[in-house]
Amino acid sequence: MHYWNDGYEAWWWMIPMMAFLLAIIGIIVWAFMHAARNDQPTSPSAPCAEEVLAHRFAAGEIDADEYRERRDALRERAGNGVSPSGR
Repeated sequence: MHYWNDGYEAWWWMIPMMAFLLAIIGIIVWAFMHAARNDQPTSPSAPCAEEVLAHRFAAGEIDADEYRERRDALRERAGNGVSPSGR
């Protein structure tokens, strides 16, 4: 009886084929993971003006009177339709 390829066992070709398929699957998984990770912002947004003012007050750069005066000015400005962050 004649066997395919005269009895020469050609199972070895499956090894590179499996490696190739695993590489393709790995690339697809990596691409999905990379895309999902990039959907999230990488850096926090800039603090708003009131946050900066509160930080300066907490650090002792300005006193309580100056803090209240500037905070009120920011809130008044925000009430006129202008964002306190200046954006």
